[in-house]
Amino acid sequence: MTEALKFEIISPAKVALSGEAELVIVPGEEGDLGAVKGRMPITLMLRAGVIYIMNNDKVSSRIFVDDGYAQVEAERLCILCENSLNLEDISSDDIQQRLEEAEKYYNEAGDDNKESAEKALKVAKALSYCYHHPSYN
Repeated sequence: MTEALKFEIISPAKVALSGEAELVIVPGEEGDLGAVKGRMPITLMLRAGVIYIMNNDKVSSRIFVDDGYAQVEAERLCILCENSLNLEDISSDDIQQRLEEAEKYYNEAGDDNKESAEKALKVAKALSYCYHHPSYN
């Protein structure tokens, strides 16, 4: 087994997941980034997408994040995000309901909350896409 990188996925409400992994693939604004132990330090902005936790050349967890930041250090990865969701804990029906609610919110949004409604819809669409089109299996 390759040396493991310690990682944490943290949202304002909780530590969503922490542990060790051989590889963590992070959805950066500029593209996906693979974090491994000993990698050169970097800080990046996240886009809505899936964090893949990999061990023994297999995906062990898929965590959807809406946006945030990742700090990669030689021994550790810290991900700070607004919201996170383990894709193993939801169903296709849950995804559809979230998408319908976001579309309704967007369609009914006034000028004061249009930006918030646009973000909610963008995140719901990204969640739906990531759930139905998994990568790195």
